Amino acid sequence: MKKILYIHHGRGIGGAPLSLLFLIQKLDRSNYYPIVLCLYQSPAADLYRDEGIETCIAKGIHNFSHTYLTWYNYGRLGDLIWRSLAFLPSVYRTYRLVKTHKPDLVHLNSSTLAPCAIGAKLAGAPVVWHIREPIPSGYFGVRKWLLRRCIYMFADRVIAICQSDADQLINSDKIKVVYNFVDFNQFNKQIPGDGFRKEFGLDNGLKAIGMFGGVAITKGTLEFVKAAKMVKGRIEAAKFFVVGSLPTKLRPEPVEGLCPEPACPERSRRVEGVKAQDIKQGLKKVVKKILGVRDYYREIETVIESAGLGEDIIFTGVRQDIPGILAGMDLVIFPSTVPHFGRPIIEAGAMAKPVVASDLDGPRELVVDGETGLLVPAKNPKALAEAIIEILSDEQLAPRMGEAGYHRARRLFNREINARQTFEVYEELCT
Repeated sequence: MKKILYIHHGRGIGGAPLSLLFLIQKLDRSNYYPIVLCLYQSPAADLYRDEGIETCIAKGIHNFSHTYLTWYNYGRLGDLIWRSLAFLPSVYRTYRLVKTHKPDLVHLNSSTLAPCAIGAKLAGAPVVWHIREPIPSGYFGVRKWLLRRCIYMFADRVIAICQSDADQLINSDKIKVVYNFVDFNQFNKQIPGDGFRKEFGLDNGLKAIGMFGGVAITKGTLEFVKAAKMVKGRIEAAKFFVVGSLPTKLRPEPVEGLCPEPACPERSRRVEGVKAQDIKQGLKKVVKKILGVRDYYREIETVIESAGLGEDIIFTGVRQDIPGILAGMDLVIFPSTVPHFGRPIIEAGAMAKPVVASDLDGPRELVVDGETGLLVPAKNPKALAEAIIEILSDEQLAPRMGEAGYHRARRLFNREINARQTFEVYEELCT
C-alpha cells in the first residue's frame, strides 16, 4: 500500500481544505493510505480527524503566502521579515518529517507551501503541488519570480485548479489542469430549501440573495452591501445573506447587527480612563494614516445603517448546511475583488442556481456570461446591482440560467471524473 502525505496550510474551513477532503474521500484506500499534515491545530485539522483520516500537526513549519488573498505588503512588513526568517527552518523541519513518515508521495495543498516543497524534495519524495491561488506580481515581481521558479524546480507534477492559475506558471509538461469538483450526492438540486427559508422567515414572495465567503475585503462584502442598497430601491421583497466567517481583527469592538452571537468573541476589556482612550484613538489614527488601513467592517455598518438595511442584510456566520442554504437561495453572488477560483460558483451550479460574479480570472472560467449567470466589473456595486435586478426581474431567466449552470457543473466539476484525473498523477509517480 502506498502512503501519501498531504500537507495543508490553513486554519479555517474554506475552499482549499474542503476540496482536499473531498479528494481524499474518493481515494482508493486499498491502494493508498492518506496522512494529513496540518501546519496548525485548527478547525481544518478537525475536519480530517472527523473523517477518520490520520492527522498530524507540524509544529514549527510555516507557509509563505504570496497570493492575491494573502501577501505580505509594506503594511505587513513585520510578517514578511518573520516569514522570511522562518523559511529555512521550515524547510529543515519538513525534511525531517518526510524522512520520519517515509511517504511514497507528498501532496501540497497550496501554492503557499514553498518551504515544504523544498524540504520534501530534499528528503527524496515525489511532490505533487496543488496550485489553488493566483499569484500577484507584488511591487517588483521578485517574489512572484522566485515562487514560479520554486514550483518549476521542486514539483514533479503540478495540478492547477483552473486554466488561469496554470497560465501564471512557467510553462511545463508537468502542469495539469483539474477543476475543483462537487459531490452531487451532497449538493443535490432536489434538496428542499424550506428549512433555511423558514429559519429566516422568508415567505414565498421574498427573494433570497446570498454571497458566500463571509466578511473580507477580497470577497467583496462591502460591494455586496452597497449593491443591496440599490437593489432594495427596485425590488423591495428581497433579503440579502452573507454566509461565512466574521473576522474581528480590524474592529475594536463588535458591531451591533453585523456579527451576531455566537459568531463574535467576547468584547475585549476597554482601557479605563479618558486619557488612555485618547492616546489609543490618536495612535489608531496615526497608524491608519501611515498604512492606509481603513475600518472595513465599520464602513459596512455605516452603509447598512444609512440605507436602513438592518432587517434586510443578514450575517449568518459559519454554517455547515451549505447545500440547504443554497437550496433556499434565488440567486448567488460572487463579488470578489481579486481573481481566484470560486467554490461557491460551482456549488451554486450543482444546485441549479444562477450566479452573478466579478469579471476576473477564475470566475470567467466558471460562469458563462448570459448563459449560466452574469459577469460584472469587479468593485462596481452599481453594475452588480443592475445584474441582480436583471435576473430577478425576469421570472424565466433565473431558472433557465440555473439549469444551464447545473448541466455545465455536471460536465466540468464532476467528483468522479475530476478525482480520477488527480489519481492518475499518483499512479504515474508511485509506480
